[in-house]
Amino acid sequence: MIEAKADESVPSDGGDLFTIYEQIFEYPSGQEAMLTYLATKIQYPEDTFKEGIVGQVYISFSVEKDGAMSEVKFLRGVSVSIDAEAVRAECEMPIWNSGMQWGKL
Repeated sequence: MIEAKADESVPSDGGDLFTIYEQIFEYPSGQEAMLTYLATKIQYPEDTFKEGIVGQVYISFSVEKDGAMSEVKFLRGVSVSIDAEAVRAECEMPIWNSGMQWGKL
């Protein structure tokens, strides 16, 4: 993995993975739209709802050059069913707007 700062002038051959971009990947219509999507898409599992289980699920994911989600996994979960629902909703997200580094996707 290559970590590059936006002001570096190292050309990319397309095979490098960057963690900092001049133009970052972005959910269509922005972060507020992403939060709205998640709020409407996630369905709280009935079994955990009845048991009163609540909490936050932390997820990591990568965005591919074409804006598709990949490597979606939970980092810290609450319960098996809540964790699975959070990962499901994340995997079904629309394609993100592409990021750019040195004028390339």
